[in-house]
Amino acid sequence: VIIVTTGVWYILDNLTLLLFGPQYRDIQDNPLKGKMIEIGEIFISVPKLWGFFTAVVTAFGIYYFFKYTRTGRAIRATSLDRDAASLSGINQYKIYNMTFGIGAAVTGIAAVTLVPFYNIFPTVGVLFDIKGFIIVVLGGLGSIPGAVIGGIIIGLIESIGPRFMTATWTEGIVYGLFLLVLFVKPSGLFGVKYDW
Repeated sequence: VIIVTTGVWYILDNLTLLLFGPQYRDIQDNPLKGKMIEIGEIFISVPKLWGFFTAVVTAFGIYYFFKYTRTGRAIRATSLDRDAASLSGINQYKIYNMTFGIGAAVTGIAAVTLVPFYNIFPTVGVLFDIKGFIIVVLGGLGSIPGAVIGGIIIGLIESIGPRFMTATWTEGIVYGLFLLVLFVKPSGLFGVKYDW
């Protein structure tokens, strides 16, 4: 499945490059572009503030869905042990399709949130894939609060780091932290360790 998914991803990625070209694009008629809120000597970008609130609401919604709904619990059960979930009456194929749909919807929300302040290009997804993987591993697989905290940690490093060092060193610190967590606590900061 992973090989097929990677193959489809490469095909779509290169098809997008062929159709739109490699150049960066942005939204021309964006009413929020360049808007700032001034609080004393602090300037806050309105599109980034909108993105922050959207991310917080989405994260809480996903957390509630997985923690308190029947379908969310079925998804979690299937991810932990698909055979046991299937034996208890959960249709794992329906769960796989639903999970794919939820992932696509959340990706769409992220895209709509990022486009007002981020230039897009055909291979932009690779940057977010790698960063997202690092955040999830850092926070802990299967832990939504861990992913949120992992995202905050990486975001703070990337925001504050360039004030004291070059962007290259900042990226190095992010990857170094990722490797450190993998060596010291492979389950992540808030991940659950399973004994199979």
